[in-house]
Amino acid sequence: MRQMSKSVCTKETAEHIVFNFVCEGCGAEGELQLDKSDGMKSFGCPEGCGATYVPWKYEGQWRLECVVCPIFEDKEESA
Repeated sequence: MRQMSKSVCTKETAEHIVFNFVCEGCGAEGELQLDKSDGMKSFGCPEGCGATYVPWKYEGQWRLECVVCPIFEDKEESA
């Protein structure tokens, strides 16, 4: 069974939290900025692969946790 990923915030301002995001589902990478006003509202991978993340604050540090991670079948392996 896959372990859930937890990413730690790289930058925090009064309005935003920023992560160096790497999607557990599709591998998409990039800087991800979230509005603090959204609180701990879940969101999907920006690439639309189906992975779902929840931002949360633990011991004063914002983190991202992957709570739904799609598993893709390699077409070569299934043939």
